Amino acid sequence: MGLGDLRGSVSSSETQITESAIFVEVGAGHKLQPYNYAEAVEYGTGPAAGRAAYTPPLSLTEPGQPLYEWVQIKHMAGVYSLKTQKRLGSKATKGKETQTVARAIWNKIRNDGTRPHPYFFKALEQKSDEINKLFDDAVDKLVKQLGK
Repeated sequence: MGLGDLRGSVSSSETQITESAIFVEVGAGHKLQPYNYAEAVEYGTGPAAGRAAYTPPLSLTEPGQPLYEWVQIKHMAGVYSLKTQKRLGSKATKGKETQTVARAIWNKIRNDGTRPHPYFFKALEQKSDEINKLFDDAVDKLVKQLGK
């Protein structure tokens, strides 16, 4: 949502080394969040993605939570002064306006879902040469350490 949530929701497992292979699992999403933002971006949600209905947690619309913060960053709620470009109103009014817009977006996601925006496998493909080099370098380093 523009707050680093997408980057933060990509995870990897611990490296596992066996006699014949080195394994590491990298994927979109981790279970620390109440929702899987990376997976929702990659594959979409609900009817818009050809999937069953999806209801994101309503808590996303609370102050300090991603959807609420996104509405603030994008200046999607409130009345602004043309002269100063600042948002007008009391703190309570601003909070209520922001939450109202966040809940309208939440309701739209709940009813219609979100279209997929594939990024993970595209990025993986674009960086495959660099990733292979990192693995080759790691294997070379391991072989040298074992030879000592």
